Amino acid sequence: LNDATRQDAAEARLGELAEVIDTGSNYLGVVEGHYSREFGQAMAESGLVIAKGQANYETLEGTLFAGTKTFFLLRAKCAVIAAHLGVPPMAAVLVQNRPRQGG
Repeated sequence: LNDATRQDAAEARLGELAEVIDTGSNYLGVVEGHYSREFGQAMAESGLVIAKGQANYETLEGTLFAGTKTFFLLRAKCAVIAAHLGVPPMAAVLVQNRPRQGG
């Protein structure tokens, strides 16, 4: 379900720059209560998180779980998300999470 795999990360040598981790589930994005203990711990302990893809934006944006340390890297593929981000459709975006109370 992911558009990038661990093999892709290895071929790009991302592991030399940062720890590469997935959610531990087959859901698109990060669904509360449906991720591995390892993933939850990594999110809690990380000083910086880069969440790639629109599904991560859709499921983590505004949440306290993602906090202000999370930056979303995505292409705004649909008009609703593009409008929410204030960009034209298909724009590439890097945006910091802004948690909402109760989010």
